[in-house]
Amino acid sequence: MLIGFLNLGKIKVQDLKSMDAVHVVNATTMRINYIAMDRADRANGSPLKNKKVPLAITHAIDRATILRELVGGSSIVIRSACFPSQFGFTQDVTKYSYVPALAKNI
Repeated sequence: MLIGFLNLGKIKVQDLKSMDAVHVVNATTMRINYIAMDRADRANGSPLKNKKVPLAITHAIDRATILRELVGGSSIVIRSACFPSQFGFTQDVTKYSYVPALAKNI
């Protein structure tokens, strides 16, 4: 499961915009931030080994709010490990919606 956001952090952009000698341009980059869950149980006894736990976590992540509040700009939510202009990019992957009630009931 990957959660991706493309761009420089919103707080950093605000800091840079406040500097007189800096001109900030809103443009996309190939920077991708994501969360990976280790289901291989390398942590010995991790709850992530239970298939339901990563699924619940996935439904509990509000990607749109993270994007809007932390990243901002022209960033987009992507659902695979590639930037849209990269060879092999696809959005033809399982899409998990933000459904907190479902996350609690899994």
